[in-house]
Amino acid sequence: MKYHPVISIILGAFAIFVFILILARTLGEPNINIGIMGDISLVTATLILFVGGFIATYFTKDMKIRYGIYLGLILASLVTIGEIGRNLVGYKGIGIAITLFVIFPLFTGIGGFIARMTEKNNRQLFKSKHLTNGFSPIIAVMVGFIVATVCAVLLELIAGINSASTTYGVFDFVIGAISLLIGGFVTLFLVKEKKIQYGFYVCIIVIITSILKLYTEIVQGIVIHESYYVRTCSYLGYFLFAGLGGYLGIIVTNHKLKNNK
Repeated sequence: MKYHPVISIILGAFAIFVFILILARTLGEPNINIGIMGDISLVTATLILFVGGFIATYFTKDMKIRYGIYLGLILASLVTIGEIGRNLVGYKGIGIAITLFVIFPLFTGIGGFIARMTEKNNRQLFKSKHLTNGFSPIIAVMVGFIVATVCAVLLELIAGINSASTTYGVFDFVIGAISLLIGGFVTLFLVKEKKIQYGFYVCIIVIITSILKLYTEIVQGIVIHESYYVRTCSYLGYFLFAGLGGYLGIIVTNHKLKNNK
């Protein structure tokens, strides 16, 4: 059964609201600053946004991804208004608002994309247009960044590392390096032009995200127990692994093209 886009978006928002309530009842109020449970809440909340975007797109006649994105923008607006109501202003409030308006539409848009791919015609069009010829650099870099971020969260869960820790150790570097290795590989595997610089772009986005997180913690008055020299050296190592992942992506792609000839 297909509905008007407005109704479909409302259904997606309702689904997110219900699942968030279930999440809050099960794990308590979502808080990404509470160790392993915070990581679990973060992963679950991300999946909930996927589901909301999927519903917002799937139940429309034309199944356009933008309906999932619209849902994300609406949710980001509502949450931002709620934060303003809590007197969260200044640089911290601006940072949170920007993050919401990037993350929410991105994840609900991914859910919309998954919904669109449920139709055979859309899958065939996507395969002929993108999988055969490759993606634009922007899409490939964003996918690489998302993959790297998801890998980092999953590795933290597996290793039992507290993501809210104010110290930076060897395990943190290893997790970041492995995640960027995979993210760089995915980016160069998907992109049209096999230029290793796109793997470095993923690394730059990850580093900027890390710096913003560090800045937010400093603004909140959290004492950071780490050496900035160590973190800087780690960032240089991240570039190395992102480039290595990109290089492997180029090798695998070239090998695949060679076998198809």
